[in-house]
Amino acid sequence: MANQIPVINYDLCYGCKACLYDCPVSLFELSHYVTRKGMRRVLPVAKELENCIGCGVCARTCPVEAITMQKTKAPDGKEPIYIDYDAPVRIDPNKCTGCTACKRVCPAVAIVGEVKVPHVIEEDKCLKCGLCMEKCRFNAIYNSNEPVPALLPKEEAPKDKEKASKDITKEEA
Repeated sequence: MANQIPVINYDLCYGCKACLYDCPVSLFELSHYVTRKGMRRVLPVAKELENCIGCGVCARTCPVEAITMQKTKAPDGKEPIYIDYDAPVRIDPNKCTGCTACKRVCPAVAIVGEVKVPHVIEEDKCLKCGLCMEKCRFNAIYNSNEPVPALLPKEEAPKDKEKASKDITKEEA
């Protein structure tokens, strides 16, 4: 289960279905709901919360703010990752190894890059769900307004250790 799940306030929800259409994992389905006054309305209901990725798209797309994201406890005991929706999610190219773990879990296909080459997040596609941050073993993905650091050049190591030691002895002589 995600580190946060949607909670719908049916006193505010009027059934526009924006959450139904925008949810990347199709979490919502329509259901008949009876209001306090006894009226029947067709409103969205979160059907299987264990499939929720906690991205908060439903809450951000709701025009009347009827959906809020409620924090959940992490089942594995890890500290859950919370996203600042006003800041972009970015990848530090100096820490990214190009393992593609983040790319494989991204529901929006917002992460691009080749294997063994630092990846990049396309900010206009990113849902800010945090799945990539949870999956990254190298702490290369961060959620901040800080700019992406420049890629530092990797020092070229001598391929032949004997040749390197010969070069060192020549320099010392």
